[in-house]
Amino acid sequence: MEARFYTRCEIAEITGTRLEDTKHFKRNTENILIKWGYGYDWMRDGVRITHTPATPEERLQEILIRQFHVDIQVDMYSFACFVTAFTDIPGFNCMPWSVREYEFYYYSGKFVTSRTLSKWCKTLIEQDIMSRGSVGSYWKTYFVNNQKIRAIVSEAEAKEYFKRRSELLHEYIEENKQQGMDYDTAYKEAWKPLYQDLWAEYGCCYFSCKTFHFSAWNEQGMLYEVYELTREISRKEDGIGYLRGKYVSMAET
Repeated sequence: MEARFYTRCEIAEITGTRLEDTKHFKRNTENILIKWGYGYDWMRDGVRITHTPATPEERLQEILIRQFHVDIQVDMYSFACFVTAFTDIPGFNCMPWSVREYEFYYYSGKFVTSRTLSKWCKTLIEQDIMSRGSVGSYWKTYFVNNQKIRAIVSEAEAKEYFKRRSELLHEYIEENKQQGMDYDTAYKEAWKPLYQDLWAEYGCCYFSCKTFHFSAWNEQGMLYEVYELTREISRKEDGIGYLRGKYVSMAET
């Protein structure tokens, strides 16, 4: 929107509010304009926009809330860094969420839980900004002095483990079926002793991570604008670890 006068019909169409809801129309419209970051003067015949989002933070907030329905409570700087992290941090698009939490903190200087990062990613997927692809990396979990460690491994090493897992799974299913279980029950009951045997044999657990990647830029260039704004905002903050070369990604070790 521009800094000009909008009739009640125009502002209703833009904000998606119902003009016939005379009791709540003004309140609902004002709430939306405030969320989008617009200043306004409410008039009898419409609304005069007095301020439009101008800074990168304001423009990003408008797009994220207006187009992609991101919650107003989300910290926009942290979210900006999350978007740029997929291109700035090596391997960020295909690593465990707990590792992303670690990487993100040293990249942005902001602590965001792995659960929240996962939620943000789900939001991007739901809005067709991002999609999940094929397997991109393999990892293993093990313990050192009672501390859980996750480390990236080669595809060959992981596939040897998965081959052994498949063999044991078949053996346990057959044993369970011989005890009178139907296939579904035999399959379900096989996993606990299976992983116990694998842990005893390997001393760790292997798993794969699929790759997340951004969708193609849309025709209006909205996604491109989001990306450019997030990069601009993330570089305004001092002390970003990765950008200043203060750490090495775990995905590179």
